[in-house]
Amino acid sequence: MKRHLIGAPAVLAILAFVVPAAGDTITITAEGTVASNGLSSGPLAGVLVGSSAVVEFCIDLETVTVLAPGQLWEYQVINDSFTFSADGGSIEGITGKHSILSMNNYGCDGVWWEPGDDIGWGYIYAMKFQDYGSTIFPSPDLAECTGSWGASSFDFVQWDISEELMLTLGTFTVSPPMAVSRVSWAGVKASFP
Repeated sequence: MKRHLIGAPAVLAILAFVVPAAGDTITITAEGTVASNGLSSGPLAGVLVGSSAVVEFCIDLETVTVLAPGQLWEYQVINDSFTFSADGGSIEGITGKHSILSMNNYGCDGVWWEPGDDIGWGYIYAMKFQDYGSTIFPSPDLAECTGSWGASSFDFVQWDISEELMLTLGTFTVSPPMAVSRVSWAGVKASFP
């Protein structure tokens, strides 16, 4: 006679809920094309106009600062996760302190990397994607705003490096939280009919 672990699904569901996840981060990706490049120095000076461009970085969900409840949240960017790649140049990792604002019904929905601190090489990164109809985000909590949106989803788009390397948005993506479970499956055996 075989033993069946009848309650296994319920036990596993409880464990998945109770055991905290490690690495609660959201990945932000912006893909598009290089519209112009006036940079004369640094690793992106040779980026070719018309080439595909991708910027990707992660934010730590635990660094959130609620600036306006339900409307405006600020997250810290994980510098080592930042990458920019296009034909003719790329960068990996940035310097300085950077944050991204997530807006929901705060005059608009969207995200805004507030330009300010140098990311390295004398570059200033700017990214502002806004939907004035406030229809794309259900919340300023980026963990609840996963999905992909094309440029037509936004009424205003600013995406550039030092206002010299201008980018045209194709797709903006907020990926689901990456979580690594601390539950070990070693020794767990179950049989189902």
